[in-house]
Amino acid sequence: MNDEKDKNKIHFNYFPELVLLELPENLRKNIGNHEEFEITEQEMRVSCGFLDRVLLHPENICETELALIDLLSFYMKVGAKIPTTTRIYVRNHINSAELNRKLAEYENVSVAPTVKINSSVTSQGPMRIFSNVNADMGMKRRNIYAENFSKLAKNIQLWVDSESSSYLRNDTDYAVEVDGISIGAIVSGRTFRPRSDTELSDFITKYFESPVDIQIDINIENGGLSIRDSLNFYCFVAGALKQSLSVVLPHDDDLKLAMIKGEIVEMVTSTVNLKRFQESFTADINATVFVNGIAIASMSPGNNILNYVETFDCEIFDIIGVKRSESFCRKEAKKKSSFFKKLKSFMFKNLIS
Repeated sequence: MNDEKDKNKIHFNYFPELVLLELPENLRKNIGNHEEFEITEQEMRVSCGFLDRVLLHPENICETELALIDLLSFYMKVGAKIPTTTRIYVRNHINSAELNRKLAEYENVSVAPTVKINSSVTSQGPMRIFSNVNADMGMKRRNIYAENFSKLAKNIQLWVDSESSSYLRNDTDYAVEVDGISIGAIVSGRTFRPRSDTELSDFITKYFESPVDIQIDINIENGGLSIRDSLNFYCFVAGALKQSLSVVLPHDDDLKLAMIKGEIVEMVTSTVNLKRFQESFTADINATVFVNGIAIASMSPGNNILNYVETFDCEIFDIIGVKRSESFCRKEAKKKSSFFKKLKSFMFKNLIS
């Protein structure tokens, strides 16, 4: 019996103050006395929940090596998750064979730190309130407002880009959860990447209105004596013409493809935004895009980025009359698209010259 009690006895001399302030009062006093004491099961559960919820990198909140050793010992005592990034940090920066051994044996390890976001029960109407509480640099709360998932994703990215999330690391991937539901990840380079629309459908309908589905039909026609010289674009929604434009094509085939893809992106984006404004949509919009009757892309909630079918390049080459082999098309379908603005700038320089 005494051995069981001794297992729950702990003693700290350098426990980080910012964590100590957030612990239950009785536990806070016992740790602050710098004497050995017995931690209760309830105190361990509460402490574990707190650490898992608000700390991404334990090393961020510690000013000394001894403070980090105390904090990680506390993590292992209460059973909180320790990020793999923290184990790597300790291995590279802390000269403690015992701590490294304990961390290597500790099983409750998270591959990626998790940014936990909670929804507010006070949310009313279409506008929802979400919040993130983080303790890496002291307890801070960030509220995020959104009426649909697209706006939530946009505002998460704005938060990631702001100074208030400076504790997020450029070389680390983070899982992102709302009320324990995975909605995406913050990948290296501090970019929020939502999950696919099919994986998010239940989440979207739970927290927001059901997405509105629209079909956008774009007709591309010969704009001059040769379809290689110029093209006319006509954009329709439900049979109604929404916009049209004419473009002069460059000579290079790859630049032709980049230009057409860019015009489709701009046309679809402006059409979706106009429809949202005219019909006062607060819901997300799922857009399916057809070019000359062929489904070539879709736009899902969250990223407002067109996802092209694998045969997109070949379909466009067929439309503008450029013949390519089937093997070329399969190879091209696997390549990542170049960033359009750079291509467009390069294209115009070639046209001017």
